[in-house]
Order: sequence, then structure tokens, then C-alpha cells
Amino acid sequence: MSSIASEAGHFQGSGKSLLMVFAAQKMRMMAALRQPTVIIVNDRIDLTTQISSTFTMADVPNLVSADSCAELIRLLKADTRMIILTTIFKFQDVTERLNDRDNIIVLVDEAHRTQEGNLGAQMRLALPNAFFFGLTGTPINKLDHNTFRTFGAVEDRSGYMSRYSFADSVRDRAMLPLHFEPVLKRWRGGVFEWAELWHYIRRWENGKNTKFSLAVKSAI
Repeated sequence: MSSIASEAGHFQGSGKSLLMVFAAQKMRMMAALRQPTVIIVNDRIDLTTQISSTFTMADVPNLVSADSCAELIRLLKADTRMIILTTIFKFQDVTERLNDRDNIIVLVDEAHRTQEGNLGAQMRLALPNAFFFGLTGTPINKLDHNTFRTFGAVEDRSGYMSRYSFADSVRDRAMLPLHFEPVLKRWRGGVFEWAELWHYIRRWENGKNTKFSLAVKSAI
């Protein structure tokens, strides 16, 4: 079975860590998934430490950390049926398929980073039939870097499987409302219009930077 990918846009305050805890436990208990392996992938050691603490405090059973490339490769080759915590960088030594099972679920935190280069390709080489779910609060939608293309599925409405927005976070009182008011930037000697500054920036980019340099010099 080919991999199916979905993307969840979860803003700050949505509880992404707890979502992964509950999702991992629920999938592990689903009889239809036939004792799946659930892999939690981060791209920073401190994030892995944080999510490990969350899983430990929730008293999640069958939890193991793959702290090295060799340990991750060993766990996958041994067909380990547990929840594995690791980082994307532990896939850097992968040169072959490690496990062909179709009941391996990979939850990728901060899915907008590190997923479209060699590391993301090596992870998918290692687990060709896995299900990949990306979680991020800041998906990227560009021609050369597209989180929706990497993790999106046809079934996902508006590109998301699930979306928790800034407005949702404010509604749930996890965050305070954001209020801002555009104001003129005050420079020495008076008010400097942003439109004028932008004009100088454009001139500077074109190599005509004398007036721009004078403006900056007068401001500092």
C-alpha cells in the first residue's frame, strides 16, 4: 500500500504534544491496525526531550527513544511494535528499506521543516508503506517548498486534515487576542514615511544607494 499523508495546521496553544500522545495511544489500541508501530519525529533534540516528557507524564506504555542512527535502524529492522521517539536526523544513515509494513504511522512535528530534502527522502525510503501525518503551525506553500504537497491528501478539505487556528486558540483562552496599529516610524528630525523608506530600499537594491545611505545615517 502506498503511503497516505495528511497535514494538520495547529496554531500555538492547540496542544500538539497532547494530540500526538492521544493519537499514538488510540492507534496502538485499534485492533484494525494490528499492533502498529507509531513513530514520533522531531527536528530538534530539545523538542524530542519535550515530547518525551509529555509522553512519560501521561504514563504511556511501550515507549522507546531512538537516540542514535544505529538504534533507530535496529528498531525498525527488528519490526518493533512500540511508540518510537526520534529525530529526522537519525535517518541520515539510511540507504535501504528498513520495514515494508503498511501499519507504521509516522507523526512528524514541525512538518514545514527538513521534510523536503535528503532527510525526508531517506525517511520515506526506510518506510515506503508508512502513513505520514504532518503537524505544524506554519505550513509553507511555495513552488520549491510546499508542506501541503509533501503531506497533503486528496481527502483533506482546504489542504488540512484538521485545523486549529489562531481564532480557535483565542476562543479557548489559550492565547490573548492580538491587536496592532500601524504607525509612522519616527526618525531623528521628524517623521519618515514608510512609503518613502520603501522607495529608498528599492533604489538601494538597484545600486542607487546614496540617498538611502544618507537617510539611514540620519536615523541612527
